[in-house]
Amino acid sequence: MIIRALDKSDILFANQHDPTLGSFKAVIDSFRPSKNCIRPSLFSPQIQQLLLERLENNIFTYVAQEQYNSDYPHARNFGIVRGTASLILERKLIHGGAICGHIEDVVVDPRHRGKGIGQQLIEKIIEDCENNKECYKVILDCEEELESFYAKSQMNKVAICMRINT
Repeated sequence: MIIRALDKSDILFANQHDPTLGSFKAVIDSFRPSKNCIRPSLFSPQIQQLLLERLENNIFTYVAQEQYNSDYPHARNFGIVRGTASLILERKLIHGGAICGHIEDVVVDPRHRGKGIGQQLIEKIIEDCENNKECYKVILDCEEELESFYAKSQMNKVAICMRINT
């Protein structure tokens, strides 16, 4: 299993025959959306533009990808996506511009849950944040029943989350 962030080439050259983003769509579709969520095709210009805007705004989409055995020179860009997570890097005013990493949208293909894929995604994101000298913390919000899952990756319960649905 390879854990990596999607890059511009993944997005710009995506098409319906690309197994990477095709399987990425299947994982995303397995997540239970809010009742008002509309999902355009992953290969639509709208979604490609969204993924590019995310990259430009320090929002990184990580994938857990089973590699194909291939001699193709760009083989790292191909493979079945079994899970995904997002990392948002926020520059904090009250910390002199230091970075806080926010983990969001952790989803694993239901047929591959319990195999450590979600934990690998979380640990890769934490590792990338630890390697960024400007990043001073990594946070996430989760349901109570997932607390023990995130604790396996050394995440600690610190506060409560508040929200309003709009």
